[in-house]
Amino acid sequence: MKFRILQALRAIASLMVVADHLPRVEAKIFPSGLLVGFGAAGALGVDLFFVVSGFIMVVTTRDAFGSPTSAWTFLERRILRIYPAYWLAFGAFVLAGVAIPTIEHTGAITPWTLIASFLLVPHAPGPLMFVAWSLQFEIYFYLVFAFALCFARSHLRAIVAAWIALTLLGNAALLFTSNTLLKLVGNPLTFEFIAGIGIGVLVLERRRLAPHAMLIGGFAWLAIVAIYSSRFDGFATHSLEWFRVVAATPAAAAIVYGAAQLEERYGASVSAAFVRLGDASYTTYLWHGMILGAYTVAMSKLHLNGSLADAAFLAGGLATVIVASQLIYGAIEAPLLRRFKGAGAGAPHRRLEGARTGT
Repeated sequence: MKFRILQALRAIASLMVVADHLPRVEAKIFPSGLLVGFGAAGALGVDLFFVVSGFIMVVTTRDAFGSPTSAWTFLERRILRIYPAYWLAFGAFVLAGVAIPTIEHTGAITPWTLIASFLLVPHAPGPLMFVAWSLQFEIYFYLVFAFALCFARSHLRAIVAAWIALTLLGNAALLFTSNTLLKLVGNPLTFEFIAGIGIGVLVLERRRLAPHAMLIGGFAWLAIVAIYSSRFDGFATHSLEWFRVVAATPAAAAIVYGAAQLEERYGASVSAAFVRLGDASYTTYLWHGMILGAYTVAMSKLHLNGSLADAAFLAGGLATVIVASQLIYGAIEAPLLRRFKGAGAGAPHRRLEGARTGT
C-alpha cells in the first residue's frame, strides 16, 4: 500500500516548517508584520515528520526483520535517499552564504564544521545548514532501526524498550555534561520516532480505533498546541524538546494513526496535487530557507509597506517556495531517485521511506 494520505501529511509538515520561517523573513521588511508574535508554531511540522518517519520505517520493512543483510540494505537505501540531495543543497547553501550573506547566514565556517556538517555528524555549535539538525536525528534513528532489523520482529518491543531506557538515561546524564553526542542520544524527540514505530506496529496488526476521530482530534489538538506556542517565541518558558514531546507528539501520533487507518481500511486517498507536494517535501525542507532568503532580497528592492503589501509578501513567499521546490525536485531530486533506482537492492524507495525532513 502506498499510503498516499501520508504523502499529504508530509506536504502539510513541510509547509508548516515554511510557515515557521516566514515571520523571520517578514520581519526584515515589515518589522511590525502580520505574523509578528506567532512564535515557532510551524516548527511542529518537524514533530509530525518524525512520527511519520517512524511509522514508515516499520511498514516498509515489515518483512525484512531478522536479517543483517536486510539491515545493511536498509541503511544503503537511506544513505542514497538522504545524502546526495542534501549534499547538493548544502553546497548551494555554503556558496550562497559566502557570496550573499543576506540570503542565508552560515555562521563561522571552519574545516571541521564544514566536514561535520557535510557528513551530518553531530558537533558543536551545530550544522552550518540549520535545517540539517533534524537530518542528524534521522541518521541516528536509521542506525538504531537497522540494528533492530538484525533481529526477528518479535524482538522489536524489547529493543524499543531498551531504546526508551537509553534515551531517559542519556537525558538524565545531560544534567552533568554537555557532550554533543549525548545531546543526540538523550534527546526526548527520539520518542516521536518511537511513537511512529508503535503506530506502525498497530497498523500492521490491524488494531483499529476510530480513525475519523483520531484524525480530526489530532489536528484539533495540534492546532491548540500551535496557538499556545505562538504566544511566545520558541517555547521559551518550557524545555523545548520535552514540551514538544508531551504536547505535540500525541497529536501527531493520532493524525498519523487516523490517516493510515483510513487508507488501509477504507481506501481513502487524497488528490494528486497533495501527493506531488509530499513527494517534494524533502526538497522543500532542504531548500526553503535559501528560496525565502532570495525572495526577501528581491522583494526588499520594492520598498513595500502597509498591511496589504505584507499579506501579499507572505502569500508570495509561500507560493514561491512551493513552485521553486517543485522545479528543484523535478530537476534534481527526481532524477537522482531514478538514477539510484537502477542500483539494485540498495536503491531508495521513491515514497514513504522516511521523513524529509525533515525539519
